[in-house]
Amino acid sequence: MENEHVIKKIKIPAIVLYTFGLILVAFGISAMIKTNLGITVITSFPYSLHFITNTLTIGTWIIIIQCIILLIAIVVLKKLTISMVASFVTAYFLGVIVDFFDWLFLPINIESIVLRIVLVVFSSSVIATGAALLVHSEYPPFPDLVFIRDVSKIKKIDIGRFKLYFDIVFFTLTVSVTLIVLHKVIGVGIGTIISVSLVGLIIKKVTKWANKRIVTTYMGNKEKTTSFLEYNLISFIQKTKKT
Repeated sequence: MENEHVIKKIKIPAIVLYTFGLILVAFGISAMIKTNLGITVITSFPYSLHFITNTLTIGTWIIIIQCIILLIAIVVLKKLTISMVASFVTAYFLGVIVDFFDWLFLPINIESIVLRIVLVVFSSSVIATGAALLVHSEYPPFPDLVFIRDVSKIKKIDIGRFKLYFDIVFFTLTVSVTLIVLHKVIGVGIGTIISVSLVGLIIKKVTKWANKRIVTTYMGNKEKTTSFLEYNLISFIQKTKKT
């Protein structure tokens, strides 16, 4: 009888979770842009810069902003791990895939406000699910997530509270820049509020489900891989200079 209550777990390679999660996040961002009701806070600023300049793609601006966040993280944390470098690669692929879906969704035009709100809810759920799977893979996430995770840990700040501060900064940047340049707000709206309300909750639920149902498998030894990813390149450079 006891065996009936044992939950069967599915073995999934980490690279599959990572790839699928990345695609889901990019898909959700691109779908949310089509609603024209506002997008996720972290994406709203690169989107507003794309709208203002009308030169670089949304994906390219996402890559640029994530690169800036990574540089700030290096200065604040005074370290540059292989994982941090790899997080930029994740951001690069995110930008490329967002541009692909943005091109794919180009002919789509949704006029109904009800359908647009439904799409916001759906997109937020997809983004949250993708983010949860990406983190569950334990492969390097986006630079903004690395920054929030590591700074909150080192500075002993509650990660939820620090994430809120981080979102407020990007919200303020988006509103300020678009108001000054365009005299109207672009990138944030009711969709952003819905996204903020849903994403965190869904990430928690998907993470709880994944912990119960998924066994993540890795190529090679997990401990050695983790140690390799967290190796500080700055320390290596300093040692090299001394010798």
